[in-house]
Amino acid sequence: MSLSPEIEIFEVYKNEQNETSETFRFDFETNRITSEIISGKEAVEQFIYLTLRTRRFVHPVYSADTGEEVHELMADKEVTTSYKKAEIPRLIEDALIYDDRIERVYGFEVTDEEDKIFVNFQVDTVEGSLSIQEVY
Repeated sequence: MSLSPEIEIFEVYKNEQNETSETFRFDFETNRITSEIISGKEAVEQFIYLTLRTRRFVHPVYSADTGEEVHELMADKEVTTSYKKAEIPRLIEDALIYDDRIERVYGFEVTDEEDKIFVNFQVDTVEGSLSIQEVY
């Protein structure tokens, strides 16, 4: 008789469930997590906005894949606004595309007014398409 249980490996994984996008809602006005649970397209949209507002390599709780580098570019006084406008789409796509729920980031419209840069773009996700607007 063996000391360890004799079970087939496949039996261990029978009860494994599909991963979902369920998460707690983040209130962007108060910068607080709420007790409301969201999923699907709404959860992916929240992920996008949280990623675009989280600076990469700043918060040790996040991996190096999480966050964006647009704020670094915006703070660089040595580069022109034209360069910033050209570089922002690449940086945003780099920040988002690693997530398995994101299929494509495209259709960027980048405009500037005074000291702000406005960015509009489309994201195709496994949950559907989203229109995203951000101001830097």
